[in-house]
Amino acid sequence: MAEQPPQPLQPQGQPAQPAPPVPGPSTRTLPPKAVKPTNPFVYLGIPQFVLDWRPSRPGPKMSAFLAVSVSLTGLYVYDRRETKRIQQEYIDKVRWMSEQPLDAADRARKVKILGARVPEDGELERGAKWFKRYMRPILVASGTDYILKVGTNPGGLGRTLVHDIRARRVTEAAQGSEAGQVLLSNTAEGNVNAVLAERDLEEAKGEQDGAIVLLGRGALKEYLWALRKGWGETIDLREEGKLEGLGLGANERRKDGRWEREEELMLRELEKEDDAKGGGPFDEKAAPEGLESVGGDDSAASPLPSQPVSFLSYSPYRPVTPQSIPAAPSTPAAPEPPLLLPPSDPPAQPPLLLVPFTYPFGIRTWLPKLAHFWNHREDARIGGEYSLALVLSQSRPLEPPTAREPDSGAPRGILDDEFVASIRRGEQHESTMSDGEATGSRDLDFLASTDERPEHFKKAYRTLPKGHEYHRRTYYNDELPPKLQTARELARGEREPTKTEVNYPPKIESELRKERIDKELRWRRELEGWAVQCAGSGVAWRDEWAQKDLLRVIEPPSDEGRRELERRRDEWEALKRSRDDEREQRWAEIDKMRPAEDDE
Repeated sequence: MAEQPPQPLQPQGQPAQPAPPVPGPSTRTLPPKAVKPTNPFVYLGIPQFVLDWRPSRPGPKMSAFLAVSVSLTGLYVYDRRETKRIQQEYIDKVRWMSEQPLDAADRARKVKILGARVPEDGELERGAKWFKRYMRPILVASGTDYILKVGTNPGGLGRTLVHDIRARRVTEAAQGSEAGQVLLSNTAEGNVNAVLAERDLEEAKGEQDGAIVLLGRGALKEYLWALRKGWGETIDLREEGKLEGLGLGANERRKDGRWEREEELMLRELEKEDDAKGGGPFDEKAAPEGLESVGGDDSAASPLPSQPVSFLSYSPYRPVTPQSIPAAPSTPAAPEPPLLLPPSDPPAQPPLLLVPFTYPFGIRTWLPKLAHFWNHREDARIGGEYSLALVLSQSRPLEPPTAREPDSGAPRGILDDEFVASIRRGEQHESTMSDGEATGSRDLDFLASTDERPEHFKKAYRTLPKGHEYHRRTYYNDELPPKLQTARELARGEREPTKTEVNYPPKIESELRKERIDKELRWRRELEGWAVQCAGSGVAWRDEWAQKDLLRVIEPPSDEGRRELERRRDEWEALKRSRDDEREQRWAEIDKMRPAEDDE
């Protein structure tokens, strides 16, 4: 047994102390918890902790964030609601026009929408998107049809219009007896083109009832340039007849016919320039004098082959004749006299609607563009006003330029065709943009205060001719000669191809010629578009247009025009109600007669 510890002795005469309490479970009772009243929303499936949640006040940073977020969201929602409301107001004003019936011989009014490409903009159809968002709903509600043409690059809209004008002139000339024998042939494709051309002429006659909408100053400059160039150039109808035989005529209907035509014309232009320079990059250098007959008579009888047949001057539209077949000697035929179509004044054009669409670049435009995100209602109001002006079509003559040179009397701020041609050929590669010169006409100076300044364009685009000259020099001096030498060495069998050339065959000479045509065509298109749209180049104009009143401009809707539109709308609504009442009365009379018929 374990030993017990000794107990302390109790002093005599004192009572014994009680033993200490043994620790154990507490017998003390806690006060009852206060029972919260049951929220009736608990029985709807809402948890109790959601009802008991008491959020704390946010801090200063969170308060600022919430204030800014709620404010911007509210502005966005308000702006979009106002945009829809404003558009709906203009739609309600013109909806009655689409409800009116048309006669069998009548057609809906058709307008042309022309938009130019904003230079150096990543969005190809920015102007077209603006039109579709803010103007198209109103035009569709009014029953107005439209054709949308947008340039895919600067100057592209103008070239398209020039092509259309040239095709129209050739088609009109083909209606004559002599020109018709040259241009049109009795073939299935020719007959189809003749029928389509006749339809185009009928549509051209109905253009006066329509209008032309120009989206921004770029579209105005390209349209006037195309009008002056298309009607002011001389057309050789015999040459057009030859191109028509190749399927490359001005009125060619195929999808890629226009581009093939431009390639053929570019090829001929390059050939003329090479002949004027005394040789092009693909011409063989003549051997020095006295070395032509090195190697005896055999070498003179059989010269070295310069290149096989596949390396002839490239043109996909010319027949390749074998060199081995000798041509039969024949007397050269006398050249036919040219059948020239002289320049002429354009016919009266449909009225023009100048829409103030612009899209500048630069850091100075960041804040306005950011604020515009919450102000689309202003664009809706502008689009509605100009759509209403297009529906009413209250026009006036276009104001001619009044600012003239004191010595010659020539108008100022007018585009020079020689300047455009020299820029296109790459001759004035040191040209830069400058501030535009006012013409004194409020129509020709449309948006000139903002768009006729170099700051309106990107910095790299202001010196585009200089950059193209660098690319052109690099191509002709560094890139093309080694490629051409390799192609000719391999074609003549002067050396064996390397392993790299076997795995990746280099381009043959015909492909290099095609590559040169593509590069030159692209360079000249871009330079031509730059010359037309650059700041300081001016707008195309002829004083004869003002004398013959060929151009008219649609004015903003006046108060009288608005009242007339509302009056006509009220008359149409009253006519509709009267027709509905008559129809209801007629049906009521028919219903009354049916019981009598049933009784009989």
